[in-house]
Amino acid sequence: MRILLFIFPFLLPMTCKAQSIEYARKIIQKLCSEEFKGRGYVGNGVNKSADFLMTEFENLKLKNFNNSYIQTYSFPVNTFPTPILCKVDNETKNVGVDFFVSADATQINGKYNLLYFNTKDSLDIDLLQKKNQKWI
Repeated sequence: MRILLFIFPFLLPMTCKAQSIEYARKIIQKLCSEEFKGRGYVGNGVNKSADFLMTEFENLKLKNFNNSYIQTYSFPVNTFPTPILCKVDNETKNVGVDFFVSADATQINGKYNLLYFNTKDSLDIDLLQKKNQKWI
């Protein structure tokens, strides 16, 4: 009996179903892809990710709650105590649509030179620094 109790813990891992590292990597790669837009609210990435995960949960036959895998929640994206006004060449720009404000941004007022760049520029550090130096 003592021998059986000694051997049993070593046999237990052989009978358990293991997780698949390949499957986990596939899911992580998929969620990190451009298709899900960083899983954020911009580009509806958060909802695309939720739909994808819900389908995966259904395929895995995971137990759901209240007949759903979806749990609703809300959070403020960036809230501002006063309206934000931004004009470029006399054209009003909309916060959250045409531009984003950093959460740690402070209040400023005035007229400023505009630094134009695109995603290709932002990948070229030297070009971005040259453009920035032009306005300093």
